[in-house]
Amino acid sequence: MKKNYNNIISVIIPFYKGNKYVKGLLTMINDNSKLINGFGYQIECIIVNDSPRVVVEYDTELVKTFTLKVINNTENSGIHKTKVNGLKESAGDYILFLDQDDKITDNFLYSQMMKFKEKPSADIVIANGYKEHPSGKQVIYKNIVAQKFAVHLFFYLYSSNLITSAGQCLIKKDSIPVEWCNNIVKHNGSDDYYLWLLMFMQNNNMIINEEKIYCHTYTGNNLSNDYGKILISCSEVIDMLKINHLSDVNIEKLMRRIQYKQEFISSKNFIKKLSILIKYFKYAVINIIYKLLF
Repeated sequence: MKKNYNNIISVIIPFYKGNKYVKGLLTMINDNSKLINGFGYQIECIIVNDSPRVVVEYDTELVKTFTLKVINNTENSGIHKTKVNGLKESAGDYILFLDQDDKITDNFLYSQMMKFKEKPSADIVIANGYKEHPSGKQVIYKNIVAQKFAVHLFFYLYSSNLITSAGQCLIKKDSIPVEWCNNIVKHNGSDDYYLWLLMFMQNNNMIINEEKIYCHTYTGNNLSNDYGKILISCSEVIDMLKINHLSDVNIEKLMRRIQYKQEFISSKNFIKKLSILIKYFKYAVINIIYKLLF
C-alpha cells in the first residue's frame, strides 16, 4: 500500500561543543522555512547535544518559522548514535542529517523536495554542492557523469564513498534501514558509508539533484580528511555488513578495497607503490577514473 507522507521535514544536527555554529545553522533553517512553508511544508530542527557538559545556546528570535527541539545525550556517544537518537525523536517523514559546520542555500529544502515531487518513488535525493577547504572551495561533482556515479553500488565497492556528507542528501525516513539504527558504528567516520551500502542492499531508489545547494566544510575538527581513522571505521562497517547479509562477493570486494587503500597509504617507497597498483590493478584504475572525474 502506498504511504501518504506528511509534510514535515526533520533536520537533525549532531552537536559537539558547537555553540559558535548554532546562530548560522538556525539562520539557514529559518531562511529555508520561509520559502518552503509557502508550499505547505513544515520544518522541525532537532539538535542532539553529544557534549553533555556543554549547554546548547541559541537566540529564540531565530526560531519563529520552524520548531526546535534540543536533546542531550547522557554521555558522549559518537556521531552515529547521536544521529540515531535524533531520528528516534523526529516527527518528519523526510530527514536531513546536517553537520554543525555544514552550509545550505536558502532554497536547499525546496529544491530537494521538488525532486521528490518529480519522482515520488525516490528514497533519497543527492544534491551537488561544494567542498570548502582552508585553501579554497571546489565543486563536489565536476559534471553530471560524476554525480551519476553516486547512485551505483559498483563505485562504492571499488572506489570510495561518493557522497561527501549526509548533509547533501534528503532521505525518506521509512527508507532508512533498521540495521543502521540498531548496529552503531563506534569509530567515527563511516556511519554514512554504512547507511548508503545498506540502502543499496534494500534496492532503494536514489536520484540526483544537479543544483549546487550544499557546502561541506573541512575545518580540521572533523574526520573527513583523516583517512587512517576512516579506514578503521570502514573495517568496522565491513564486520557489521557480514551480519547484515551483504553477499560474500561484495564483502570480498570491500575488504580488498580497504586493503588496497591501507597498503598504498602506508607505503612511502615509489617502487612499492607501483607494485601495489599492479596487485590491485582494477581498484587502482577505477580510483584514477574517480579522481579525474571528481
